[in-house]
Amino acid sequence: MQIPARPKLSLAEIVAEHKAMAEAAANAREALAARGGPLSGLYRARAEKMRRCGKRLTIREFEAEDGTIRQVPSLVYNCRQRECPLSQFTIRGKNRRKATTLFNATFERHPDKRIIFATFTMPNVDGVDLGDAINVLNRGWTRMTRTAAWRRSIEGYLQCIEVTYSPERNDYHAHRHAVLVVDHSYFTRGDSKYIPQAKLAAMWTSAMQSPVPLIVDVRVPKARPGETMLDAAIRQVVKYVFKSGEFYERTATGYRADPDVLEAMYVGLAGRRMFGFGGIVRQTAQALKLELAFDEAEDVAADGTPDWLIDADVDLDGPGDILCPEPRSAYALCFEPGSLFSRPAYVYAGEGA
Repeated sequence: MQIPARPKLSLAEIVAEHKAMAEAAANAREALAARGGPLSGLYRARAEKMRRCGKRLTIREFEAEDGTIRQVPSLVYNCRQRECPLSQFTIRGKNRRKATTLFNATFERHPDKRIIFATFTMPNVDGVDLGDAINVLNRGWTRMTRTAAWRRSIEGYLQCIEVTYSPERNDYHAHRHAVLVVDHSYFTRGDSKYIPQAKLAAMWTSAMQSPVPLIVDVRVPKARPGETMLDAAIRQVVKYVFKSGEFYERTATGYRADPDVLEAMYVGLAGRRMFGFGGIVRQTAQALKLELAFDEAEDVAADGTPDWLIDADVDLDGPGDILCPEPRSAYALCFEPGSLFSRPAYVYAGEGA
C-alpha cells in the first residue's frame, strides 16, 4: 500500500521530528554505554534524560491583535543537552530573542552603525582532534580581535562557533560565524576603516598561525520575507552549534544516529562556550544589564539545581520574558513513535496546560 504524501508539517509534527531525532540520539548513547569505558555511566544517564525530553508537550493558543491564532508550544521537561535536537530547537528561539534585544539596544545607543556577516574558517580535522581545533580557533580569534586593524575598523560583534560533519570524508569542520558592527562610513570607497576581504583573510590566517591560507567569507545577510538584515544575520549566527541533521539517517519509522559522531561532538564541545560578544555590543549589555550568557543547552545548573528542575516549562517559540495574555485554550500532547504513517508524532492527551 502506498503511503499518502503528507501535507505541510504542522507545529506539533515539526516538534515530533526533532523528538524522533532525540530518540535516535538516546539510542546512540545507549550503544556507546554498552561499549564500556569510563564514560559509559555518563552516556547511559544522558540517554535516559534525552528520552524524557519532550515526552509531553503543551500547546497554548493565543489570539493576536490581527485576530489570527498563534500557537506557543512548551516542553514539560527539557534535557538541555547540546546533542539533543529538541533542546537545540528550544534554545535557538531563546538565543535569537536575546541577541535581537541586545542589538536593538546597541543601535538605539549607536544609530550610525551598520553590520556585516562574516565566517572565519579553518582546516577540517578528525573527531579525536575536534576539541583541540576549537581551542586553536578561540586563540586565533583572541589574537585577531587584538590587532590594530581590527580595533580601528570593527566596533563590536556577536560570534558563535559552529561544527559541521562530513559523512563522505568522516571529518569535522569547526568555523566561526560573526555579526560585525562597523561605522556607517565603512562601506565608503577609500575609507581608511574598510578592510577588503583579502586583507581580512590574511589577518585571520596570521592570527591562526596557519601554514596555509584560510578563507574568510564576508557578505550581506540574506533576509527572508518580513525580516530585516539584522534579523537574518542573527538567525544565521544562533541557529545551531552543530547541524544535527548531518549525522541522523532517516528511516521508515524514525531516525538513526551515528554513535561515533555523537561521541566526537560531545567530547569535543564539552565545557566550551560557543557564543561571545565584544566591543560596543558588550558595553551596551553591561550598561543595560542585559543577559550576556547565552543558553548553550547544558544540563548542569551553576547553583546546583537538579537538572530535572531547570526550565521545567520551556517555550519553543514563545515571547520570552514578555508578558502574554491568558491563552484562549491549552491542550497537552504525548509523543508516540510511529503513530502517523509509521512516523513519530504527538497525539492528543487532554485539555489544559
